[in-house]
Amino acid sequence: MELKVWVDGVVRVVCGLTLDTSCKAVVIALAQSLGQTGRYLLVMKLHETERQLEANDCPLQLLAQLGQLSAQVQFTLQRTGPSLEHGPNTRPRERHRPGSRPTEPQSLQQRVPGKASRSSAHPRRNHLNRSWSPSPHVSSELRASPLSFLDQTSSKEEVFRHILQQEQRLRDLQVLLQSLDRDTALWELDSTSAPTPGPNPKLVERLEERLRQNEAELLLGEHWEGELEAETDRDQLQLQHLQQLQQHAACLRQDLNLPAHPQRGPVQAVDEEEVLKPLQQELQHRLWQAQELDATLAQTQGVLRTAEQMLQDRQRTVEELNKELRQCKLQQFIQKSGGLPPDQNISQQTTNIYIINAGIVEQEVPGLCKPRL
Repeated sequence: MELKVWVDGVVRVVCGLTLDTSCKAVVIALAQSLGQTGRYLLVMKLHETERQLEANDCPLQLLAQLGQLSAQVQFTLQRTGPSLEHGPNTRPRERHRPGSRPTEPQSLQQRVPGKASRSSAHPRRNHLNRSWSPSPHVSSELRASPLSFLDQTSSKEEVFRHILQQEQRLRDLQVLLQSLDRDTALWELDSTSAPTPGPNPKLVERLEERLRQNEAELLLGEHWEGELEAETDRDQLQLQHLQQLQQHAACLRQDLNLPAHPQRGPVQAVDEEEVLKPLQQELQHRLWQAQELDATLAQTQGVLRTAEQMLQDRQRTVEELNKELRQCKLQQFIQKSGGLPPDQNISQQTTNIYIINAGIVEQEVPGLCKPRL
C-alpha cells in the first residue's frame, strides 16, 4: 500500500506500507529521500482539524478507522528544527542528496521510450522496500544511525517473504469469498422458493377506512372548536353590554336623587315609581340574561374541555393507525420486491394489534352539546 504526503508543497507517495508501518518509519523514509537531517513532524489534517502523529502511530490504521472520510485526509511533513546532534558549538551539516539510482538497462530504456516523460507528470514515489545507499559524502553518523528503517526492511528475503504472506492471505480470502458466494446463492434460492404470506388486504382496507373516518372526525372537532370560540366572543360582548346598562341605571338613580328627598308628596312618589318601574324591569331582565349567559358560558366551557379531550384521543388513535398502516404497506412492498419472509408469529401478533386498535376506533363518540344562544 502507499501513502501520499505533502512535503514543501509537493506530493510525495511512500510505497510499500502495511497497516503496522509506524509514523516514525514514514518520516525516516521521507527524510532520507530528501537527504536532509533534522527533526520532522507528520501532521494529519481533516477539514479544519489537525493532529500531530506520534512515533508509534500507524497512518494506515488511522485511515482505516476513518472509513469514507479517509479520502479527505491530508498528511503533511513539517520540519521543526535541526537534529538533536547539532550542539550550540557545532556548525550545521551540509545537505546531501542520496546517491543516484542505478540506470536501467539499455534494452529496457529502448523498449519503454516514454517512461521518463510519464513519470515526470506523476507525484514522486518513495518506496520503503527499495534499497537505498547514502552518498559517500554523508557523514558516518547518518550511516550509523539506529533509525535506518530502510536498511532493515529492504532486504530481498524479507520482501520475498512478505510477498508469499500476501499471496497466502489472498488465497485464503478467495476461498472465503467463494464460500460466502455459495451461502448467498443458497440463501437466495431458499428465499425465492419459500412462500411469503402477506397481510390481509381486507384488514388493510378496513384500517384505511377507519383512518378516513378519524380524519373526518378531527375536522368536525376543529369546526366545533371554531364555533365555540365564536360563541365565547359573543358572550363577552353581551357581558360588556350588560355592564354598560348597569352603569347607565346607576347614573339614572343618581339623577333621581331618591335618598336626598325622602319627604315628598304622594303625587311625586307615584311619578317616581312609574318612572322607576320600567327601569327596574329592564334591570331585572338584564340580570336574568346575565345569569343565563353565565350558565351558557359554563356549559360551553365544559363542552370545550370534553371536545379537546376527544380531539387528543383521536389524534393519538390516528397516529397509531398511521404507524400500523405504514407497517402493512412496508410488508406488502417487501413481499412484492421478493424480500425475506416475515415470521408467522409476528404477522399474527400484528394482525391482533390491528384488530384491537380497530375496536378502539369503533367506540361511540359522545355527542357534543350545542350552546344555547
